[in-house]
Amino acid sequence: MASSKLQAIWNHPAGPKTIFFWGPTFKWGLSIANIADFSKPPETLSYPQQLAIAITGIIWSRYSTIITPKNLNLFGNSLAMSATGIYQLSRKIRLELSYMFGTRLASRSSRLALAQCRNSLLLLSRQKQPQVPNLYSQYHSLLDLQYKVVPVQVSLLHNFNLCGSAIQRFGISSSASPQPNDKDATQSGNEQGSATENDAAAAAVKTSTDAAADDEKDVSESESDSECDLSKDELVKLVIEKEEQLKTKQEELRKIQDKALRACAEMQNSMDRTKREAENMKKFAVQVFKKYGLQRYDPVNEEFDPHRHNAVFQVPDPSKPPNTVAVVLKAGYMLHDRVIRPAEVGVTQSAEN
Repeated sequence: MASSKLQAIWNHPAGPKTIFFWGPTFKWGLSIANIADFSKPPETLSYPQQLAIAITGIIWSRYSTIITPKNLNLFGNSLAMSATGIYQLSRKIRLELSYMFGTRLASRSSRLALAQCRNSLLLLSRQKQPQVPNLYSQYHSLLDLQYKVVPVQVSLLHNFNLCGSAIQRFGISSSASPQPNDKDATQSGNEQGSATENDAAAAAVKTSTDAAADDEKDVSESESDSECDLSKDELVKLVIEKEEQLKTKQEELRKIQDKALRACAEMQNSMDRTKREAENMKKFAVQVFKKYGLQRYDPVNEEFDPHRHNAVFQVPDPSKPPNTVAVVLKAGYMLHDRVIRPAEVGVTQSAEN
């Protein structure tokens, strides 16, 4: 059973006895070499080389399935070439994308670091300034514990002024009347206390508003000064970094353009070389065919012979007799006395017809 299978493989039209087996077998060396390049850094890879390997593998893997006989060895080899070429291209593309995103992240991180440094300096400048209570912000934000000390100060000031006014009024009333009425003293004390309380509250509100305006002005000035001081140094650093990145990108662009020009020149040379080889092979084939009796004939002005000529059209020509070959579209070929390909001709017809 095994010997019959080996015999079938040995006698296969694409078996080891034919070039269709050994050609793809030696072609496996390209795939093995490309696999060995997996350990190389991606920046050393070449776009034209890997593109050629991947496209060649895809084309020949399709071609190996439609030819007769089907060549599975060629199919496996071409599939391996396309897979390794695509993998190497993906490595190269991932490297360039990482470079691109890395530069973006670096610039973004530098901007974030600049913003954090500026915010930290602003916080330090605010902490060094004296804290001034703001009665207006206390009215709109009662949850801020920093400004809850203002009502207590106002109430203490009110009690102190109330006591002083009461003592002063008591002294004045005692000089005018040695025995004052308790009810009158109480009423006058209440009136004087309410007036003093209103004056103290108004003064406190005015003082807090002025202090808050001064605080905001000082903070804005410190922010602008620190921002200007930071922007100078950081601007110089960013300009230097951008210039270095621009030089690097220009050098990479120059290398890519040089590679593209070389690839185009190589492709043009390959096309010219293939054209010359085809022409030489054609000439050689014609010489070999002549050696073995193959002849080319041009039946112009000959009488039409349906065995040697293939009439494509008729042309009226009174200068020539009817059924004469007037135009030859394709020359014919004969091997000794046998017609290999009849000549395609145009035949004359009489003027009356």
